Amino acid sequence: MPFTMFSFPQPLVIGMVHLPPLVGREGAVSFDAVCARGIADRDALLAGGISGIMVENMYDFPHTERLDDARRQEFRALLGVLTRDLSVPFGISLLWNDYPAAFAFASEFGASWIRVPVFVDSVATQYGTFQADPAAVIRARDAAGAAGVGIFADIQVKHAQMLAPRPIAESARAAAAAGADAIIITGTWTGEPAAMADVAEAHAAVSVPILIGSGMTAANIASYLPHIAGCIVGTSLKAGGAHDRTEHRLRTPWETPVDSERVRVFMCAVQ
Repeated sequence: MPFTMFSFPQPLVIGMVHLPPLVGREGAVSFDAVCARGIADRDALLAGGISGIMVENMYDFPHTERLDDARRQEFRALLGVLTRDLSVPFGISLLWNDYPAAFAFASEFGASWIRVPVFVDSVATQYGTFQADPAAVIRARDAAGAAGVGIFADIQVKHAQMLAPRPIAESARAAAAAGADAIIITGTWTGEPAAMADVAEAHAAVSVPILIGSGMTAANIASYLPHIAGCIVGTSLKAGGAHDRTEHRLRTPWETPVDSERVRVFMCAVQ
């Protein structure tokens, strides 16, 4: 059956399980170490009352448009462990833009959505240029037998430069018309909030649910809630506060765990 946001808690708060580097990437660690970090972060998110979870290979540097076979196999094995008997809905994000594999995994493991960073806005990044092809995304969903899996599509995504700049409302309308089930708006970098003006403009332009994809904290989330159906949160839920890593503009090393008390405080701010 078709995907619907109405089956989820409102607002939907998606906590990130950021996996350590997978096989073949910079600083890769053993499968057992990746699994242990993922399980600990998943359990901390659940203990804090999170309403959804998304698993992402965030620390796979350098990012590529598609996963190679070794990483695809490792990610699949990790999903088998991390999503077993999971009590909240979950999604998959494969960086940079491996939606074919994400749909296949979603169909196999029962994910509710996948994140598609490049859907209607072609971008240039430090890892190369990524061309938008929303029709190919829809075909990949059909090919995977994943009609009930939502497309959570970024517009004017972080860590990138638009190849054809345009107002954010135009990107929002394009994403909605192309079949996005939810639209993600981010700041410029990980840990930086979306501009309120951008959020309000996109919200006014489309009826598709809007999610904030970066920079949400217990201190600022309330001001965004009138315009959004939920948010994706990672950095602010990790222990020890923000840490700048200039090379990749990440705020925390992968070893930094999710703090269940920070999750609880965030969820209290939302509720």
